[in-house]
Amino acid sequence: MALTPVVKVVDLYRHELFDNGFGVQWMDDNDENNSMNSKNSIISVRSVYSNHNSRLPAHIWRSLAKVLSGDVVMELNGVSTAGQTVAEFEKNLKLSGNRIRIRLKSGTILCRLLNRL
Repeated sequence: MALTPVVKVVDLYRHELFDNGFGVQWMDDNDENNSMNSKNSIISVRSVYSNHNSRLPAHIWRSLAKVLSGDVVMELNGVSTAGQTVAEFEKNLKLSGNRIRIRLKSGTILCRLLNRL
């Protein structure tokens, strides 16, 4: 049985309570020592901010609720992230304004791992 990834577009908002600006930590699937393979790098969500005791506006909580650990980033503000490293991606985040739009694909990491078996 094949798993079909779900594609979603999410607007994330910069807030002062977030260490990295948007409440999401990013990772790529490449080994840090293997920079030669950065052309095939896949940027995905490592974790999402979840301190519900903080006073964040409702629209930020709604946006973060759509993002799941393991989601793969396909685009940032309409520009493909294919071949970018996490460092390049985070640099582009810093250059973005207070709102970013990301296109995510759910389940892609799981599908990729299952296809390797």
